[in-house]
Amino acid sequence: EDPDVQPDTNHLERALRPIPMGKKNWMFCWTELGAEHLGIIQSLISTCKLHDITPYTYLVDVLQRISQHPASEVSDLTPRH
Repeated sequence: EDPDVQPDTNHLERALRPIPMGKKNWMFCWTELGAEHLGIIQSLISTCKLHDITPYTYLVDVLQRISQHPASEVSDLTPRH
């Protein structure tokens, strides 16, 4: 019904392909919190790639600004913005 939505999800599946490839390495995150943090990082990197942003450049920029950024506006630091 929405013409902006692509009829297939191949581009999303290709973006997520590196995640299962490293699954044996990530099996040893030691804690649930470590696994959760890994998922957050992977999500940020995949989102950067979908928006044609270099993940390294994005992470450097966010990590330099995060200490002075108000917590109420944390959504401004996501790759979509």
